[in-house]
Amino acid sequence: MKIKGTAVRSINDFIRKRFPEEYEKWISSLPESSRYIFQNPIFVTNWYPLNEACIIPTETAAKLFFENDVIKAGYESGKYSAESALNGIYKIFIKVSSPNFIIKRAGIVFGSYFEPSNITVVENLSKSAVVHISNFPEMNIVVEQRIHGWMFQAITMAGAKNLKIGITQSLTKGNEVTEYIINWD
Repeated sequence: MKIKGTAVRSINDFIRKRFPEEYEKWISSLPESSRYIFQNPIFVTNWYPLNEACIIPTETAAKLFFENDVIKAGYESGKYSAESALNGIYKIFIKVSSPNFIIKRAGIVFGSYFEPSNITVVENLSKSAVVHISNFPEMNIVVEQRIHGWMFQAITMAGAKNLKIGITQSLTKGNEVTEYIINWD
């Protein structure tokens, strides 16, 4: 399973910006296969192995910075990824978009970040949505939470108030899909 370089670079930037004094400690704590990725240029158009480029680095961050809470580490890195990706000219675009438009686009965008994967918007109503992830052979709680955090930040940036996202089914728990139930005012 592979992850796009854009997402890998956001993990590196997240650690560098949120924990600048401990960035080198994080790098040196990574196994050699992951360290190699982060000590060399990360090309946004390249594909990287999901485990070495996302899961292991986020689990390492959880141990060092989040009291071993991989859920929080994945979620926070996902929020950071959305915030940094949707900045600049995209920030204006997001502000004039609706939460429903962002959710509709998420189904298209996420498929280009993880290979293979299938991300489907099952329902997209005026104040709620349901998103399913399937065909994701190496799903991990870190990835589920990273996607959760990304969606939360992007939908919030699009103006959603009192946003709640729940994961009601999970590939990591043996379900056929990971299901995100999204509600807002």
